[in-house]
Amino acid sequence: MEQFFPQPAEALASSPEADFTVFLVENDEAARHSLVASLDALGFDVKSFESCEEYLASADTLGKGCLLLDYHFNGMSGLDLLDRLDAAGFSVPTILISGRFGGFLRKRAPGIPNVVTVLDKPLKGRDLLEALRLAQLRL
Repeated sequence: MEQFFPQPAEALASSPEADFTVFLVENDEAARHSLVASLDALGFDVKSFESCEEYLASADTLGKGCLLLDYHFNGMSGLDLLDRLDAAGFSVPTILISGRFGGFLRKRAPGIPNVVTVLDKPLKGRDLLEALRLAQLRL
């Protein structure tokens, strides 16, 4: 993953509207730890989950924020999670990430409730920061 650039993130994190948590759902342990460390170093509040089921079990208690959601899992997929959240009435701005299915997801994204954008792995810092800004505007 490309290194993040602290100045844009600091500007985002210091704005009054930036009081939100990034809920990271990523099953790849190394990627999850790297993203948590990078976002935490930039001042973002991050809560991580290794599966969609783990996130879903606590979704109603988490407060406002943005979902940074991998698409591909062995169990419930990222799209399955979004369907369940929508059916339960949860509206969480979502950034979908994928290492293999980015084109497929981009075609479907306009019809998926709450999806802000789709990003390909490896993530580029500037793209992720812009996606977080877009998610923040949806709160």
